[in-house]
Amino acid sequence: MRFRCLHSHRFALPLLAFALLAPLPAVAQDTSSTDGRENFVHELRLGLLQHDVGIWGSDSVEDGAAINGELAFRALTHFWGGSLRPVLGGTISTEGRTNYGYGDLRWETFWDKVFFGIGFGEAIHDSSLKPDKNQKDLGSRVLFHVPAELGYQFTPANRLSLYFEHVSNAGLGDPNPGMDNIGVRFSHRF
Repeated sequence: MRFRCLHSHRFALPLLAFALLAPLPAVAQDTSSTDGRENFVHELRLGLLQHDVGIWGSDSVEDGAAINGELAFRALTHFWGGSLRPVLGGTISTEGRTNYGYGDLRWETFWDKVFFGIGFGEAIHDSSLKPDKNQKDLGSRVLFHVPAELGYQFTPANRLSLYFEHVSNAGLGDPNPGMDNIGVRFSHRF
């Protein structure tokens, strides 16, 4: 049984709304970082990525660079030596190819100044859903977003990392080529 884009929205919109609204009750709390508490907006992350590199997804169809930006919010909970926090972001192709926005839940842990993060969420893209030689047909408008990051915190507020992200419809749509981006990011904590 094949799922079409319309059916994917039944699951995507509630999950995206949860990712957006989950941290809102914490707004009423003191968000100053001088007393050790996290700000509502925890971190701004900006990166330059190689677009559609074909690591986990299929071969590269779209080339060029992409600009990635994220806002990470106050942690929802702490477990397994790390923090789970909502993240909103987007990746924009500099060549006018596939762009997408996403909402994730991201788990991150530290070892001294080295950190690792991994997440899962949903993305909505603007690529054509019909075959096009310049853009991948990703099979459905709503995709799963899987990011991973490894980096170094060189000051208490700044860090540099290697970032990877994969988007695909996980076989719920046809076709399912997936798309991978990889690059470097700079992050600033508030």
